Amino acid sequence: MTVNPANPATKVFAAGQEVAREAAPAEIARTKEFNSLCPVSAVCMTRNLMTAGEP
Repeated sequence: MTVNPANPATKVFAAGQEVAREAAPAEIARTKEFNSLCPVSAVCMTRNLMTAGEP
């Protein structure tokens, strides 16, 4: 998946990457935010906080 530089979330997750919604961990996929508050068109991103370092 390609990161869209025009997406505001890209700045927050600069060290992260866009992922398919289906790749979200079950703990995240079960949340109200993931299932109803964020539209299906929302970008799903991941960032490894243990190796990301300073933003």
